Amino acid sequence: MCLQPELQADIAQAQTSLDNSITHCRWKDVIACIGGPDTAPHASHKLLHLEVVSDKYDKVTVKPASPYVVQKIEENGGKYHVKHLQKLVHLSIGMPMYAAAAGVFFESYAHRRLQEGGSFDVRPLGPSKEAPPKVIQLYDLKLKPCSNVCVFKELKEVKRKSKGIYYVPQNHNFPAVDAIMQPTLLFQMTTAQKTQVHLKGLQAVASRLRVQPPQLFFVVPNDIFMTFRFVPGIPQNIEQWVLKVPWM
Repeated sequence: MCLQPELQADIAQAQTSLDNSITHCRWKDVIACIGGPDTAPHASHKLLHLEVVSDKYDKVTVKPASPYVVQKIEENGGKYHVKHLQKLVHLSIGMPMYAAAAGVFFESYAHRRLQEGGSFDVRPLGPSKEAPPKVIQLYDLKLKPCSNVCVFKELKEVKRKSKGIYYVPQNHNFPAVDAIMQPTLLFQMTTAQKTQVHLKGLQAVASRLRVQPPQLFFVVPNDIFMTFRFVPGIPQNIEQWVLKVPWM
């Protein structure tokens, strides 16, 4: 499809404006915009958007404008990116206004760490009716580096016999999980305690795994790893685990 010259110019101008905003926006500006959009530097307004989260239009949240913006802010942060992200996640635990943006940035970071492979601390989640163990047993989950990342549009694209492929849904609002690895692993990134999941979506994803039972890992930062609890409503045939993503 060919675009008219004036439309091409408008798109190029918009892209240049966006890139300039990214260049001049620092992590401190990002955090300032989330905490107080009215007082934040103007450049950050193009990168972080207000979203209404209430039918009465009385509640809003702040999120990065797009995955592209997330990627560029990460790149601009350089070696200090993880330190800034850690601060944002920590802020989100005590102040809900930071939660949505922290979740988006953490998910991007967690995807990258899981794709790189390595050893991760995990622990099983027992039903809430069970008495908590006196000593919490940690296990070691070893993941090999992924040979390929496959962004899928429809669940049928997740191949049962694939090996070393990290499946990520194209739709960022895909229900139940944020990533899939054959033969048994499902991942959902979160920076806060979950109270429920999209059950129908979870069961559909679990049915695409080659080996049963499925293992659902809630991928979390260190701040909530030891306090994360069992999520009710998930069928017993799906194992619940929590996985800690270390800060590097």
